[in-house]
Amino acid sequence: MLTLPQIVPFLKLDSGGNPERRHEYYNQSVAHAEEIAKVFGRKYPDYLNVNRPKERKEYRDYRAKIYKNPFRSLHGKVLKALKYIRQADDFDIVFPTQKEKTDTLKEYVESPMFSKKGSMQDWFFEKVGKGYVNDPNAVMCVIPMQQPASDQDYARPVAMLIPSERVYMHREGTFAVLGAPEKVPIQGVEGITAGKVLIFVDAESYCVARQVQVQQAGEKEYASWQIDGLLIDEVTGEASFSPPLHNCPLMPAVKVGQDCTEENDEGETCYESILSGAFEAVKEGQAVESDIQVERNFHVSAQEWRYSPKSTVCKAKGCEGGTITARDPISGNVTGKIDCPTCKGSGRGANSGSGLDLIEVSPATATGFDNEGRPMNIPTPPGGFIPRPVESIQELRKEFDRYSREAYAVVNMQFMRETPIDQSGTAKRYDREEMYRELNTVGGHICRMLENGLKWVGYQRYGKVVTDQLPTVIEPIRFNLENAELTREELKEAKDKKFDPNIQNPLTKRLIEYRAGKESDYYRKFELKEKLDPYPGMQPEEKLFLLSTMYVLLRGDPEALKVSVEAVWLSINFDALISELQRTNPDFLTLDLSEQFTMMVEANKKRVGTPTEQLIDPVTGEPFKGPAVLQPVVNFKNNGKI
Repeated sequence: MLTLPQIVPFLKLDSGGNPERRHEYYNQSVAHAEEIAKVFGRKYPDYLNVNRPKERKEYRDYRAKIYKNPFRSLHGKVLKALKYIRQADDFDIVFPTQKEKTDTLKEYVESPMFSKKGSMQDWFFEKVGKGYVNDPNAVMCVIPMQQPASDQDYARPVAMLIPSERVYMHREGTFAVLGAPEKVPIQGVEGITAGKVLIFVDAESYCVARQVQVQQAGEKEYASWQIDGLLIDEVTGEASFSPPLHNCPLMPAVKVGQDCTEENDEGETCYESILSGAFEAVKEGQAVESDIQVERNFHVSAQEWRYSPKSTVCKAKGCEGGTITARDPISGNVTGKIDCPTCKGSGRGANSGSGLDLIEVSPATATGFDNEGRPMNIPTPPGGFIPRPVESIQELRKEFDRYSREAYAVVNMQFMRETPIDQSGTAKRYDREEMYRELNTVGGHICRMLENGLKWVGYQRYGKVVTDQLPTVIEPIRFNLENAELTREELKEAKDKKFDPNIQNPLTKRLIEYRAGKESDYYRKFELKEKLDPYPGMQPEEKLFLLSTMYVLLRGDPEALKVSVEAVWLSINFDALISELQRTNPDFLTLDLSEQFTMMVEANKKRVGTPTEQLIDPVTGEPFKGPAVLQPVVNFKNNGKI
């Protein structure tokens, strides 16, 4: 149970308006969230300057101007992968059936008015899902921010995600002090300002403390607070504190992270993000990519040079032959001559440094003598190009690819980065299975938090009698991480290696779903054929050979022959029958399965007619006489013809 001695020390704020008391890992938690934002943000990170300590400021400014973070997609893919948890086929939130109840937990948490994001499930995967990646030391808290007006009214718990910078104290399961996102306007020393709102929670109770006024007394400021459960006797002035109970079996405030890296004896913890293991590879990759951008912009084009007359001089103010007069900045007296910073002492027009610029070179002086002893110049071309080597970019690109693979591999998402054509199907499946296991682990943690949050709402709104309404969140174990290209490659492999049709058909069906959708005629046709085709997976030649076999083996049983022949012809004519029935009935593909089968059988009988018991000679067209020998349509000794 909360006590005033627990609460009062946190009501004293520092100069930044935050409680002076913090948990042991507060600074570390905030720094971790800031590092994640910096590593995967859009702005040029300052840690890249550490790699180039001697680089000039103008060069660093240029790098920052052209910088583009090549690893933002990794951050986005991790967030998108967490959404697979909610979209998995076997994910579900199961509420017990309620009879004759008008206000239920299910209705409350599924109401679109539960939060600004919609239902609690919508809020959870939007807020907590991002917090799990971006700020693992943030706290999910569920409490009523306002007390019910009467005992007959239900409490209205709200779910909040408190960022780590406002988690002033958090001891697992025992005590937490949180800065609420709610702000209240109060009268401050310099006018109206935003007052602080603090949430105190322990294993049994909670309370909300709101600033109501800030006053100046000498050099110090004093704040007045309104605290839930605190009553002051108007006669004696004595304080009594009875905080509201939350009725939850566990403290309704928990950190969203999963990987706890540090913990002390008091239960204070520090968590790391799922992306923290990729930081080193990401930072190295960003440094290499920055070098690639500079190298590409300045050193890909060949550098042009040209002889120019000496009359082409530097036009910088005060430049004479490459030098300028230096003066004392205070007295203004001449102190000597220095090289012109524009032309670097050459006296000619300066080169900008761009790979597309022109280098002007003065003609050489006499470099020899002719046969008569007169000075002369060796013939030289009037200009040319200095080729820039591309090997540096090639090597940098290899380094970047290596760091990129390492970063994706840390979170088991290497198959989402790229799927090389020459990579085997086994390797692709292995990579996806690694991600499946990662999602199963993360999914279990996420679903347990969601289930706890839903139960906290129930306990606080309806009390301990809510047990018959508490839901169960089913943790998903089946995830769909494939895409159309991966499915196509798996289908090609299955067909090339002649896998069983039971393996090929689901892949074909999934590829059709990617390309056309479940509601398309293509998908419905394939699904119908999968269910009704008597001989799926057989080639037309195989079906005709089977038909010939029936005429030989079933000649003595006309009824069996009739049924068998109709089944084979139904398989042969399957696509044609669907097209015919669609023309006569546009809604054929949406009919009941039994009705579809009946219509196809009737249409097939009209095509087949009554089978004869006599074998017909295909050459003469007359009934076959004499012994019959069944020959296959091809020579099975060379089955490559099939």
